[in-house]
Amino acid sequence: MQLSPKNGMAKLPTVKGHLILAGENLHEVKPEAGRYNSSYGIAMMAPLLEILQWPESGFFGEGQVRQILPLDATSHTLVIVTRNHAHLSIFSYAN
Repeated sequence: MQLSPKNGMAKLPTVKGHLILAGENLHEVKPEAGRYNSSYGIAMMAPLLEILQWPESGFFGEGQVRQILPLDATSHTLVIVTRNHAHLSIFSYAN
C-alpha cells in the first residue's frame, strides 16, 4: 500500500450524513521522496468514515489533484476538480 498526501478535499451534505471527497498524487518531487502516483482519490461517508468505491460514489480523481471545489446549484451540487497538467474534472451530485 502506498500513501499519498491529500491535496484537495471537499465535504458535501447528504441525507445520510456528509460525503467527503479527497484527491491526491504528486509527481514533481525530489528523487529521494519518490512519486506519489498510485491513488485515484477517495470518497468517504461521514460520520462513520465508510470508504465508498468509485462506482458507488461516482468520484474518480485521476491525476495530480490540487483542489476540489463544490458549487451548489438548484437541484444538484457540481464538484470541480483541478489537476496539474490536465483538464478540469466535473462531477454532479443530487442534493
